[in-house]
Amino acid sequence: MENELFEKAPVHKAYFNMALPLVFSMVISLVYNMVDTFFIARTGNTNLVAGVSL
Repeated sequence: MENELFEKAPVHKAYFNMALPLVFSMVISLVYNMVDTFFIARTGNTNLVAGVSL
């Protein structure tokens, strides 16, 4: 059952079925990091921003 996607589905369907969750998780991670950096940057302490960026 779990190999059905790789055995019977067209390549483009299998690719998008596997890639879309990864892309969405990367976008969520990007938004979280940008918001976190924004609020840390409002403190005015560059050392805190550098620490968050690392």
